[in-house]
Amino acid sequence: RETRMTLKNDGNVIESVIIYQNPVTYPDDVMVLMLKPHPLDSCVILPVSYKRGFEYYVNWGDGSKVDTLVVNTPKHKYADASRMYPVQVSGTIASVGKCTNTRHQADLYEVIQWGNLSVTSISFEYQTNLVRIAVPKGDELKNVSNCNNMFHNCKSLKEIPTKFMQGLSPKTTNFNNTFEGCESLEYIDPDIFKNFTTTGI
Repeated sequence: RETRMTLKNDGNVIESVIIYQNPVTYPDDVMVLMLKPHPLDSCVILPVSYKRGFEYYVNWGDGSKVDTLVVNTPKHKYADASRMYPVQVSGTIASVGKCTNTRHQADLYEVIQWGNLSVTSISFEYQTNLVRIAVPKGDELKNVSNCNNMFHNCKSLKEIPTKFMQGLSPKTTNFNNTFEGCESLEYIDPDIFKNFTTTGI
């Protein structure tokens, strides 16, 4: 990413400076979700569920302390609700994606990376602002074996990476309503199903 800054004196350009910003990188074991607070309460609800017997840790991306949690779908209030925040999750969780609070079903805009959180379930059902999801870097999604409603009504999702689906468990067999309501999805590579026994598509 780059931006140009121009210095002027009495309308005359004195100097132009190009500022480059290196891409932000995160540790491989951290899940990173791009979230935007709802304008009515300046909050986000993180769409994750905890795994019994395990803690997980959340860096909310606003400089506040890292939370150690053993709850489902935690809520966080921001001072500035006009921007997006890269929320980092580490530790162990059971699932990611779905928010049952209707006000906050559109908080999630992007999955930047998956991390190694031992996730066994993914469902982004009704995440209407979700635009893109990351490709797994390794086998971090190997335990996900059910695609029921995975992208149901994700109206803004533009692409489903082939390598995302191929990174799920080869035992995955159920695809009921997986892509129903994906209005912005223009193309699905047939190869995303080649590792599965596909029923219910």
